[in-house]
Amino acid sequence: MLNLELALRAPDVKRWTIVSLSRQQSLAEHQYRVWLIVRELYPAIVTPHKFDLELALELALTHDLHEVLCGDIPSTIKGTSRAFGALEDGARIQMGLPLLLYHEGTVPYYVVKIADIAEGLLFLFQAGGLDRPTVWNYSKEKLHGMIQTAQASHGSLKWGGPTFAVLGRMVTDPRWLEALGELL
Repeated sequence: MLNLELALRAPDVKRWTIVSLSRQQSLAEHQYRVWLIVRELYPAIVTPHKFDLELALELALTHDLHEVLCGDIPSTIKGTSRAFGALEDGARIQMGLPLLLYHEGTVPYYVVKIADIAEGLLFLFQAGGLDRPTVWNYSKEKLHGMIQTAQASHGSLKWGGPTFAVLGRMVTDPRWLEALGELL
C-alpha cells in the first residue's frame, strides 16, 4: 500500500538540482506532466489503446515517487553504479510501490520512459536549457536511444513517428520543432 504521508511530499522535492535553469521544477509537477504526455502518447503507439493504458498512467504518476526519500539523482550519475538502482528500489519498497512496475521490458515501461525523457527535454526548453548544450544534447541522445530500445524490444509497434507527432503538439515554438527535427 502506498505510503501516502511520504507521497504527499512530492511537491517539496526539487528536480534539476545540478543544472542552473530559470525556474525550479518539483517532482509533483514533473510526474503530472509525464502523465499528460503518456495520456496522449500511449494511444498513438499502442492499439487497441486500452491494453495496459491504466498501468501506464499509474506508472507515469508514480515513476519517480521514490525520490521523496532519496532525492533526484542525476541520470549521469545513476549509470555509474548499480548501488543507485538498489537505493531507488529500496526507496520504492519503503514507499509501498510495487517493484515489478519499474523494470524494463513492458510496453507501459517504455512509453513512460520516453514520456519521462521528453518531459525533461520540454522542461529544459521552457526553462532555459537550450543555453546548456551539454545537458540538452545528453537528453536528446537519451530520448533517441530509448525510442530505439523500445523499437528493438517491441518491434510490432511504431515508436518514432507517433512519439514525434505527440511531442510536436506539446509546443508550437519553431525552436522546439527544430530541436525535435534534429532527432529524426
